[in-house]
Amino acid sequence: QEGPLSTMTMAVTMTTTMRLVALWLTTSSLLMTAHAFPVTSSRSSKKNRARPNTGGGAGFGNKGKTATLHDPDTSPEIASLMNFLIQKGSIGLNDVGLEVGTCKTTGRRGLYCTTAYNKGEIVCQIPSDLALALSDPTKLTASTEEVTMQEAGCNFLEMYVKDPQAQQVWKPYLDSLPTSALTSETPDFYNEEELALLEFPRIMTMAKERKQELQNFISTKGDDSMTLDELQFATWLVSSRAIQLSLGESSEPETDDEGRPILKKNSKKLGLMIPFIDLANHSSNQPNACLHLIDPDKDDAWFALKATRNISAGKELVHSYGSGIESTVELLGNYGMVPDENKVDAFMWNRGGDDTEVEWSTTLEEDELMLKEVPEGSRLQTILQFRARLKRAQQEVAAKAE
Repeated sequence: QEGPLSTMTMAVTMTTTMRLVALWLTTSSLLMTAHAFPVTSSRSSKKNRARPNTGGGAGFGNKGKTATLHDPDTSPEIASLMNFLIQKGSIGLNDVGLEVGTCKTTGRRGLYCTTAYNKGEIVCQIPSDLALALSDPTKLTASTEEVTMQEAGCNFLEMYVKDPQAQQVWKPYLDSLPTSALTSETPDFYNEEELALLEFPRIMTMAKERKQELQNFISTKGDDSMTLDELQFATWLVSSRAIQLSLGESSEPETDDEGRPILKKNSKKLGLMIPFIDLANHSSNQPNACLHLIDPDKDDAWFALKATRNISAGKELVHSYGSGIESTVELLGNYGMVPDENKVDAFMWNRGGDDTEVEWSTTLEEDELMLKEVPEGSRLQTILQFRARLKRAQQEVAAKAE
């Protein structure tokens, strides 16, 4: 599953304008406050700038001598996206940073390092004015309601896909997006029988509520500008790829005793989709990068990916989606993916709750046997992977308690 799917919190003091229905971050201060999205200045050190597109890098290891685990994506859509991003000033792409590729073993598309990087080094930078806003930030006030994912999906369709001028401006990015959710469907695409096979109450409730919210939204909208299928796909697209920014009034974030930012519950959130960065895949236990903001106090701020450990050439760049503490339930519910490992699942089982009480109809061993027989990429495979992942974590928690 590709997508940035990090949920970040920010305190923002800024004047914003919508230009060609895109987000332009202007004038005063844009300040990141999430621990998952730190801030630096481009003046602070060379590490805090991605390598220019015209030259190579000097991280540990040797570029070009590492056996690649992926095949470069040479599709016209990705080539057009890369050209678009470079022309707009993006840094650290292709031969001097990251390239889009497909894993040779899983067939999954992601971002791969074309050279080695040291821990703390900026890998790539995307200008902030290339982020697509999913609502008009000038209309987000203290009295406005929170923008729901259904509204964000509707706005994505109306502001970018169905608007001829915006569609032309953002064509290289729009053409690079998935055209269906088949490879990473969230459970709200499942039918009743498939939902029942999940067996875990929390994920079943989440999917049913989202289905109902979509139907309610279409009914309330009361026009034929989009179908339920269009809205469901757009909602999946933005929920699995958008970054949430928290808009506040103070230029300095409040922090706790350990210096971590405090998220204010009444802060207004602005959804953004960031081209290229949203191609990075997720890792629950071993991320090697994080999302980053450079020069938030300038008109030309940057969204970036920063190495959190040494990365050798040819390795895939991965980061943690959401807050970084999502269980497999949230990862499947929001992104349509089941990780191979997830240390957060044990915490979920320890915490408990009515919506985690389940009577499994099969054992872990039976699920693992069935996984060998089901078609690759099928919904049944995802369902069995989900059940097996939770059962492993459940057994690990039980073993430690003995």
